[in-house]
Amino acid sequence: MHALGDLRALFGTLKVGEMRLRHLVAAYGVDAVRFTITSFAGENQDVRLPVGYECPHCGEVIPQTLEHQTAKPGGGAKPRVKCPNAKCKKQSQFSSPWFEPDAGEAVARVVSERFEYGRNFCNKLWNASRFAILNLEGYTPGPITENDLLLEDRWILSRLATTAKTIGNQLSEYLFDAATRALRDFTWNEFCDWYVEMLKPRLRDPARRPAAQRLLVGVLDALLRLLSPFTPFICEELWQRLGEIAPQRGLLEPQPATQACMIAPWPALPDSWRDSSLEARFERLQEIIVAVRNVRAMYRIEDRVELALHVRCQPEIAAQLTDVAGQFENLAKTVLKGVGLDVARPGTSASFSLNDADGFIPLEGVVDREAELARQKKEAEKIRGFITGHQRKLANESFVAKAPPEVVEQVREMLAGLEKQLASVEDIIRQLAAPQDA
Repeated sequence: MHALGDLRALFGTLKVGEMRLRHLVAAYGVDAVRFTITSFAGENQDVRLPVGYECPHCGEVIPQTLEHQTAKPGGGAKPRVKCPNAKCKKQSQFSSPWFEPDAGEAVARVVSERFEYGRNFCNKLWNASRFAILNLEGYTPGPITENDLLLEDRWILSRLATTAKTIGNQLSEYLFDAATRALRDFTWNEFCDWYVEMLKPRLRDPARRPAAQRLLVGVLDALLRLLSPFTPFICEELWQRLGEIAPQRGLLEPQPATQACMIAPWPALPDSWRDSSLEARFERLQEIIVAVRNVRAMYRIEDRVELALHVRCQPEIAAQLTDVAGQFENLAKTVLKGVGLDVARPGTSASFSLNDADGFIPLEGVVDREAELARQKKEAEKIRGFITGHQRKLANESFVAKAPPEVVEQVREMLAGLEKQLASVEDIIRQLAAPQDA
């Protein structure tokens, strides 16, 4: 009897799992689910996968309970879930392995926010690849010479070769989660957010467009091969679309592309492309551009407003930044005005510090210093009020003792976030109130 009960429990578990998987695929797409699950595949590690139901009326997520998982009609009305949204509060039948919802019913289907990770990645890959394909008009295959390679090209080839080698090693050791992270980081951060953006001025220049197109096609070709085991369907679709425009392609030397991505050989990239020094230089460039964008956000400076950048650093770093000066204007609408050891902080400027450089952005004529100072002081007072309220909550022994632990922890996390936010605003106030470097 125990064995029969265990068998029934096993079949019940499998039925629940199969139903959830079908609905997750329907909600997020098969590649998104596959990519997310692969990212969970750590060695000897269980993964919590909380699921809920999506209200068919307003889209609110309804938390799933054990009662929902085991609810059966029992001959009467089929079970329902109630939307927690105060503006909705409608009831719906829900997905269950124990019964089929009535025909014509609005059904609350299984969802899980964890799978947004895979769906967002697939959307990012699709949009960047679509942009690349749309910019291949007039593409002609041909060799890429050393003279065609700019610094950003050498950087992306180095990162591609490094990533391919890393992923190959991780897959050989069955570290699927690590391989997924490495691929996501390269695809999202380096290819989509940086390299494609760096190529845009060259794609608009008729003289430089052919080489830029060949490099873009070659990198995308190799990337789809690397991604195919993780997101096979989207890679195959993009491969076929790429093949219509660029049936011959490759890195440095064009070759006829295979008919399908799934049978394309794994990229064989030479170790000679890997350049750790160049990768470090571009990492610094990215850090500076992110810092400039943060200054824009903190001072509410519109993207169309051109900024000036001064960087105090060692001569060798100054030479490296000068080599990529054009990317500051391309990626952050910022002109590198001064760089080197003799750079002094301009009056009324925002500043930021990296490990080996200090950056300054003059604010005179860009923001109204007095108005901005008043706004930031008002913001600081508002944040201090929130901090005081959270501190009082945590100082209340009754609240700490009686509230659920997760609620108390949430208040602590909010307090830490507010304190960090206040420190940032106070730093802005100091910069605005002290126009000259001490």
